[in-house]
Amino acid sequence: YEWWIHQVLCMTHHVIVASGSFYGIIHDETGWSTFSQTMRFTLKGAVNLNFCTSPHLAHLVPLTIGYMIFDLGALFVSNQLNAIIFVHHTVSIITWPLMVSHNVGHMWIIYFLSTEL
Repeated sequence: YEWWIHQVLCMTHHVIVASGSFYGIIHDETGWSTFSQTMRFTLKGAVNLNFCTSPHLAHLVPLTIGYMIFDLGALFVSNQLNAIIFVHHTVSIITWPLMVSHNVGHMWIIYFLSTEL
């Protein structure tokens, strides 16, 4: 019973965060120009991918960090935590707030969050 609740919470998080990320890519002028330039392999696209900022991350990153902490705890309690998930969640929990606070790599985070679905 608890595992189904965990799965529903995970899927709800993935849908919310991926939708918010897609919105940030498509409707935000900076996000759209960055990703369209990157897909054409331009230098400006590569630079923007690393140094453009996105206002959407102010909402998406705290929600995702909270989810990752919850997910680590739930997987640990149910003895289903493996090394790959542990490293993936821990690296994201440590690096994403630093990237957001230093205005670096916002478009990478938006991209990673958009692949949650």
